[in-house]
Amino acid sequence: MAGKLIIHGFEQFVVGGKVDILFDSKKIGSVGKKQAAEFIFQQDTTMVVQCGINPMKSSIELKNGMLTEVQCVYNRITGKVEANVVSETPYRATSEDLAQAVEQPIYVLDGGAKDVLYAFEDRVVISHHGVLNALSMGIKGDKTIYYSDITSVQYKAPGILTGYLQFSLPGGNENQGGVFSAINDENTITIVAKNAAKRAAKAQEVVDFLNKKLREAKTGAHSTPTVIQQSVSAADELKKFKDLLDSGAITQEEFDAKKKQLLGL
Repeated sequence: MAGKLIIHGFEQFVVGGKVDILFDSKKIGSVGKKQAAEFIFQQDTTMVVQCGINPMKSSIELKNGMLTEVQCVYNRITGKVEANVVSETPYRATSEDLAQAVEQPIYVLDGGAKDVLYAFEDRVVISHHGVLNALSMGIKGDKTIYYSDITSVQYKAPGILTGYLQFSLPGGNENQGGVFSAINDENTITIVAKNAAKRAAKAQEVVDFLNKKLREAKTGAHSTPTVIQQSVSAADELKKFKDLLDSGAITQEEFDAKKKQLLGL
């Protein structure tokens, strides 16, 4: 079973003209002015359209088993990009359609700090964006890690302080200094403290799924990967940062910036 999206670009002139299309927060393509594009999907999907010249977005819930036709419109009065459903009818996918279906993640974990984790059947994709990530990690973009290459995952739930989900790889040099070090590691998803309970519940679902996939990937291996739940008090973490500041290892500006990031401010 699958669903199909037919999406039409802007009819009127818009500077830039191209519309980006995202399935569950992941860009899967684009459509130009007075053009059309088709995408096959295999599960209920949140489709978002956004214009490169405008941060405004519009979203539509796409249903599996349905053919949904969408028209993109730029509202000159409000400045918003709109996605209007033209029609929605039952759809029966062919074998050719299924072969072309967009692969969608099983889980999407948005850490709230421009870090997003996409969990697939055989791998995870870590997506880092934003100036802070580029400066602290030297990376901006996507990184793919297969479960068979992961030795363990460390998870600290967000609470008073920012939490994180960190992947260890063979021969890797993962940071072991708690939240402060983890957020500078490209193999880590930072999970901010804002809406901590909701984010922690989602993260725990992902952790349980990862643990299952890691064990499956390592079946028959001598060592079994583990997911380590870490419990670090806010006082301990903040004391580490203050000690670094007092010793001159970091500046006041760096301390303040890291403190805001950890507290999700």
